[in-house]
Amino acid sequence: MTRPRTLSLLPRIVAAAPLAVLLGVAGCDDQVKYVAWFETMTEQPSVGTYQEAPLPAVDGTMPVGGWVDYTIAEADTLLESPIAPTADNLVRGVTLYQDFCMPCHGDSGQGDGPVVGPGRLPPTPIMNLTSERAIDLSDGYMWGIIGQGRGLMPSYARILPEDRWLIILHVRDLQGQLELAQ
Repeated sequence: MTRPRTLSLLPRIVAAAPLAVLLGVAGCDDQVKYVAWFETMTEQPSVGTYQEAPLPAVDGTMPVGGWVDYTIAEADTLLESPIAPTADNLVRGVTLYQDFCMPCHGDSGQGDGPVVGPGRLPPTPIMNLTSERAIDLSDGYMWGIIGQGRGLMPSYARILPEDRWLIILHVRDLQGQLELAQ
């Protein structure tokens, strides 16, 4: 006795059904966004790299200098470094400088870092941090420039306020203006 042909096709149809459903759903991808419980998947909040401010301080604590954003002009006139020029602070400042500043300003601060230094075309004018002009800048002004950026220099607002002071401590050492506290 032979089976009817429709019965022999049934296992194939059952096996192909999930594939058919999957292809049908995939074809409706642009319509899924109208289903209420899928909205969170199509409209996700996103933040670009370094666009958000640092997380706020834990309750009961306050970061050094607070989280106040100053303009460069305000920082120039209102701020002075609260960081003592100690050997430990200088070591941390050197590390931060190497991480964030050295690629452009170079190891010696003369604006000849590997990203923009000699041999780069076109040559990029980067401030020589050991020049008279840089020596005359106030610590507050440099702190503001690090946080706000200026010219070709991008904002480094992601560097914590107290760490900016440590970088400036190292820059003053490069300029030969630093006397370590005992």
